Amino acid sequence: MHKLDSIERLIHQYEDTKIEDPFVYKDFQYILKEFDNIPEVIPRFNFYLQNYMRPLVAHAKQIKEGLQPLELERTVIKLDEKQSANL
Repeated sequence: MHKLDSIERLIHQYEDTKIEDPFVYKDFQYILKEFDNIPEVIPRFNFYLQNYMRPLVAHAKQIKEGLQPLELERTVIKLDEKQSANL
């Protein structure tokens, strides 16, 4: 098999990974050998994103659990508008 075909298949497999509950953060499971031959910046960046996402997921869960559906929708719209204004 051509290397690009296997990479493409692998990427699709990763993209199709299911998240059980997006409001419950679970640390990514891995074995150290998976980091062989990978430039240091890639795992460092992945761990940075993981540490950045953990509190955001917890905060989103608090908002979700504390708001009624209409309030949640309004909150999401306001957050989107703030983000769009900052672009």
